[in-house]
Parts: sequence; C-alpha cells; structure tokens
Amino acid sequence: MKVIKTVICIAVLFLVHGGIIGADEIADDDLHVETGRITFRTNDDIPFIVTINVLLCYDKYNEKTGLELQSRINELKDFFRNYFSKKDASYYSEISEEILTANLTEILNNEILEGKINTIIFKQFDMMEY
Repeated sequence: MKVIKTVICIAVLFLVHGGIIGADEIADDDLHVETGRITFRTNDDIPFIVTINVLLCYDKYNEKTGLELQSRINELKDFFRNYFSKKDASYYSEISEEILTANLTEILNNEILEGKINTIIFKQFDMMEY
C-alpha cells in the first residue's frame, strides 16, 4: 500500500497554530471528553484516509453530560466515523470549520445526546491519499 501525503484545502481550513484547533473557543466553565483517534476512508473512487481526534466540550457544572459522554464514547466514535465516511474529499474543502462544528454540535445535541455539548473542537484532522 502506497500512502502519499496530499496537501489540499483542508490544510488551510483546519490549520493549527502550535496548538489545538479552536482551543481559544474552550470556555473557562467548560470541560471536555476526547474521542481519541478515529480513522476512516472518504467516499471517493480513490479514497482518502482521514484521522480525527475530537474534543466534545460541555459545561463543567453539568456532571450528567460528562458521564453520558464518557459512557457513550464508543457510540460517539461510530457516529463520527459514519458521518465522515459518507462524505467525499471535496466536502472537506467546501465547508468551513465553523459550519462543520456547528452542524455536528446540532446533530449531537438534537438527535443523539440527552445532555448538551457546547462545542466540538478538532484536536487532529489529517487527510492522506490512499
């Protein structure tokens, strides 16, 4: 298997300046649960391999949400894997980070979780041609 590192627009959209993408968005009253690395293929004829690591931020005074996120971490990983693997590589260059995180937060809060997360932050978002 030959892996070729590919530079595409996603590198610009999710540019990390020496730290976590969107780290300035974590409120002082927020805690987070980290998904760990999630790897999947895009839905292209020649797929890209994408690896993400997501922080799910929630209000530190809401212990119920923290417990829910921790107990459902594998289900949340499956959600992210399924969501992103249905997209092709061009999707990532066409959508901004703000819109993507807002869409994912809305889906999680309205369709999956009982508790509410405040924001999603990508700690890692790497894409390589397969």
